[in-house]
Amino acid sequence: VILVPFPFGERISGQKRPAVVVSSTAHNQATSELLIAQITSNVTVERHGDF
Repeated sequence: VILVPFPFGERISGQKRPAVVVSSTAHNQATSELLIAQITSNVTVERHGDF
């Protein structure tokens, strides 16, 4: 779990929120990319991409 700045709406800056790293270390090193999933306790609001 890491803290990352998630933007809100049209604002460029955002508050730091927890996220889970879901990509492997090998993937991160090979691509220089990090795949993360945002963590939220608000389950009453459906967000874009929710299934």
